[in-house]
Amino acid sequence: MLLEEISKSALETIINSFQEAAFIVDNKGMILFANEVFAKRMGKKANELIGTSVYKLFPPDVAYRRKSHIEQVIKTKATTSFEDTREGRHFIAYMTPMSDSAGNIDKVLVIAYDITEKKKLEEELKNSREQFMSILNSIDEIIYIADLDTYEIIYANNHTKKVFGYTIEGRPCYEVLHKFHRPCDFCSNDLLRSSKRKSYRF
Repeated sequence: MLLEEISKSALETIINSFQEAAFIVDNKGMILFANEVFAKRMGKKANELIGTSVYKLFPPDVAYRRKSHIEQVIKTKATTSFEDTREGRHFIAYMTPMSDSAGNIDKVLVIAYDITEKKKLEEELKNSREQFMSILNSIDEIIYIADLDTYEIIYANNHTKKVFGYTIEGRPCYEVLHKFHRPCDFCSNDLLRSSKRKSYRF
């Protein structure tokens, strides 16, 4: 067996071990190799995909994006990544150029990770944060968050901004609330640092 054949076999073995979809296309988008995960996503067997245009497997808008990225990888000889959606699922794809024995880029390795659950979690966290901020902004009391080390106000609810001005974020709390030029003598930051996550009332 030639060294090139051994390398090809080893590469295919590695790609087949991936838990995410992976395939190799030539510079025309023809599939040279596909692992079982990618074949399963496409509803086919891996050997049925060989010699098939990868662009025919996706809806026109998705195929167009994939084609432009593959062409970019071949042109720039640099790895790229991008996110897209298909049939309600989110993917992030990494494309890596592959060269022949003469050093010419003639193939692209594509690995597509399904990040649907990650996107759902991000959306849930975003919604939770928005709900939390909405609650804080509905309270007619002074509520703000300040950095323990720099004393800078990181967040202030609407009521606090109405009382002290709408440009208080980023300014020291002692300056905004008390018009002092240095931290307050009665500042509780040292106590909060030492008590870690315990609350403090003054």
